[in-house]
Amino acid sequence: MSEAKINALVKVRDGLRQAADAFDEYLETLAPAGAQGKESKTEVDLSRIPWQAADGSKGPYESAHDPTNPAFQELSKILAEHKGKMRIGPYFVWQFTNATKIGRKKSQ
Repeated sequence: MSEAKINALVKVRDGLRQAADAFDEYLETLAPAGAQGKESKTEVDLSRIPWQAADGSKGPYESAHDPTNPAFQELSKILAEHKGKMRIGPYFVWQFTNATKIGRKKSQ
């Protein structure tokens, strides 16, 4: 397969992921009041986790890797209970596949 075709498929894949994320965000806004969704009322204080600026295929985000930090450990546990992604306050938070790194991005 040519490099041009591979690049086109990667772009389509990334676009579909963004569309799926947008659908998830929109569906969360349609949930009735009090319904349990992916948004958490967690007690984890995200400010107690050191975040570093990073760039990804979907733009800038912040990442954290601090497995000795109790707040990081608690957030990892909560994310695992929510299939690796959720919304906390103004942030969309996710766990990377290797489960040793967490990302966050401010929702629009």
